[in-house]
Amino acid sequence: MSYDVLVLPSAERELARIPRADVRRLLEKIAALRDDPRAHGVQKLKGLTHAYRVRSGGYRILYRIDDSRKRLLVCIWRRTSERCVSITKDETSFSASRLSV
Repeated sequence: MSYDVLVLPSAERELARIPRADVRRLLEKIAALRDDPRAHGVQKLKGLTHAYRVRSGGYRILYRIDDSRKRLLVCIWRRTSERCVSITKDETSFSASRLSV
């Protein structure tokens, strides 16, 4: 069973700022996570419950897995920025918009 993907508004703004080729690659990676959120290459974030990251070029896709509701909360993080990292530390932050991938 695939997971619903919820993308934080900050991630949507980040996607709007980056080159289309990178966006395409990120969306493909997010779509793959939908079927297997713990796939090869995914790393668990230390100190955070159910939080993971996967690399895609110069970006990181940070996300939290909610197995009970079968959904992923996604944040895009540029390697040079730590803007979204604090969002993934919030255990209850699932108020995000849907993204069709």
